[in-house]
Amino acid sequence: MAKEVTYKVADDLKIKVTLYSGKEVTIDPMKITMREWKDITNLGKTADEEAAILTKVTGIKESELIDMLQPDYRLIIDAFIRAGTQPLTNPT
Repeated sequence: MAKEVTYKVADDLKIKVTLYSGKEVTIDPMKITMREWKDITNLGKTADEEAAILTKVTGIKESELIDMLQPDYRLIIDAFIRAGTQPLTNPT
């Protein structure tokens, strides 16, 4: 009989991103609930509603997040989505 395949769960789900401004930000999806994940990935959220969730996963102040350059904000959003959708297991 074949041996059952087992998977190692990722030890660290965080993603580090370096912004165009040079600041390094860590995205930690373990800081939000599934409800918050669904809330932020639904269209129609205001900037304040998005910022409230993103501040939890980044540790960046809400005012700083809303006032940052648009390309830096996009890098954070991209890293946030990657952190929330990356595989939890590694088949190796």
